[in-house]
Amino acid sequence: MKSKLNGKMDNRREFVLQVAKEMFSINGFHNTSIRDIAGVVPMNTSMVSYYFQNKENLLVQILENIQKDILEIFAAIKLHADYKEKLKSFINRCIDYSCASANGVRLLFQTLVIDVSEPIVNKAREIVAMFQSFFVDLIDKGKIEGSFSTSESSNILYNFVLGTINNALQCLEIQELKNENDCKLVMKDVNLFVINGLSYYLGCDLT
Repeated sequence: MKSKLNGKMDNRREFVLQVAKEMFSINGFHNTSIRDIAGVVPMNTSMVSYYFQNKENLLVQILENIQKDILEIFAAIKLHADYKEKLKSFINRCIDYSCASANGVRLLFQTLVIDVSEPIVNKAREIVAMFQSFFVDLIDKGKIEGSFSTSESSNILYNFVLGTINNALQCLEIQELKNENDCKLVMKDVNLFVINGLSYYLGCDLT
């Protein structure tokens, strides 16, 4: 009985996180209250506070979940031996994650510029830096190994990839294409554009 109860509580807690993530990213962190979140769940505000104490803790937990997701993506990419396959996997998985968790990605970058406590901003910075470091390391090691031939800065290539994906997500938001399948359809073209661009810059065929 206790395990079933704990499971039910975990599910409700996860649902609160999903609702909060969507509301924070769409309405803004400061424009969303615990009462607003509780009204959508639905759940009384005291129960939401029981799970997370306050809005800031909710945001921290969302960011930690994003970080966990990204680390799992990195682990899957590392299973590939070939650096070209690693890079293709990186692009594919990043785009898939951007579609599956568009609200989370949007919220991550919003957190870098909104007025929240320094530890929360530092957590967001840590995640973005971790993501960039993984990509740059992948490219640099691929150059050493001979898979990639380019004098282009790895950081510039990272900005090309991230900028392209973010611009596409912003266009989807403007067009109000929030369905994951619609997102994947549009991002399929983005994937091809990024892969072709990297193939050109890196002097290799990634298609």
